[in-house]
Amino acid sequence: MYDYTMANKIIKFCETLKIPEGDKVGEPIVLIEWQKDFIREVFKEKNGKRVVKTGICSIGRKNSKSSTIAMILLSLMCIKGLAKPNAQLASGAKTRQQSALLFNLMSKFIQFSPTLQKRLKVTDSKKLITNMRNGCTYQSLAADAGSVLGLSLYVYVHDEGANLENNYSFPEACKSSQGSYDDALVLEISTIGSSDTYEFNKLVEQYKDNKDPSVYCIYYTVPENTPNMMTDPEVWKLANPSLGHFLSVDTMKSYADQAIKIPSKMSYFKNYLLNMKISSEQSFIQSEDWTAIAEEWGNTQIFTDYQQFAA
Repeated sequence: MYDYTMANKIIKFCETLKIPEGDKVGEPIVLIEWQKDFIREVFKEKNGKRVVKTGICSIGRKNSKSSTIAMILLSLMCIKGLAKPNAQLASGAKTRQQSALLFNLMSKFIQFSPTLQKRLKVTDSKKLITNMRNGCTYQSLAADAGSVLGLSLYVYVHDEGANLENNYSFPEACKSSQGSYDDALVLEISTIGSSDTYEFNKLVEQYKDNKDPSVYCIYYTVPENTPNMMTDPEVWKLANPSLGHFLSVDTMKSYADQAIKIPSKMSYFKNYLLNMKISSEQSFIQSEDWTAIAEEWGNTQIFTDYQQFAA
């Protein structure tokens, strides 16, 4: 029914790239199943046209979601028949720092590819990448950096949308700039917000069981009251399909043990690592405590093979 030729080209392109840092730096990328599934579902075609206009993915932290999107964006700039001449691609996030993550990853992939270096010009001061052959551009944008007026985007990626609680005006402005294209694409990828006050959560809830073929939504999560959710790696895989690949089972076990012993860490573990929405009673942690937990766990060695590559 569907044609996956273009999706398979993207997968093949991604696997020509090199791991840019960590113990396996310089080795070829090998995508795992959740990455391939996401690419196939978003870029499947029917009658020569891409079916999906909006791709949504919610997944636990440190599952290589940013790296996956960075590779997809590069493919959209470079693959013949997929890259549109002079098309504008952009990613957005709440802050400049968050927004720059995708740009930095794309830049590192380019540094390790002589072929891409010949095609793509990186302008760090503007967080801009330009394909010198077809005029296609990518730029990282931030909600705290002012207006997006004047853009005419073909592809827009919103990274970590759950960081925008009760304020989705920035991504909506970016999406509204896509009117020039009948086949414009929006990608939303984020760990779930802690409660349904987050617009990203509402988006996931609306489309996770949706039958509209123009929207693909996948929500990796551990359902509430799942037996052994704090001890069973097979349960953890429901929210972390990269577990045992990019994400260390031993490190997850360490986080789970801490969450069991220290109540203030339980909500953080469930939200960020099991990708669960949590009730207001569960989520009541002082902001300074939440930040301290994030910093402590964020600085811990979490990867097995790919280390910092999986953002």
